[in-house]
Amino acid sequence: MAYTSRKAAATKPILIPTITLKGHGNWIETMAYFPDGERMISGSWDKTTRQWDLKARKEIEEARGVCKGRVWAVAA
Repeated sequence: MAYTSRKAAATKPILIPTITLKGHGNWIETMAYFPDGERMISGSWDKTTRQWDLKARKEIEEARGVCKGRVWAVAA
């Protein structure tokens, strides 16, 4: 049986957001970073995928209507 102490669960998060990218209209299900570390692709419950320029902090491209349901996985 796995055990997690209450003290360990109350520690600070390791990952701290440094930028906010706005564009999806619903929850983001999946993300993948490109090998160059400067771009990311995300998939959402809003049935879209979006490619992001992380240095410019903006959306590069949106793919809409490629899925009938939410986007479960993306790869860069």
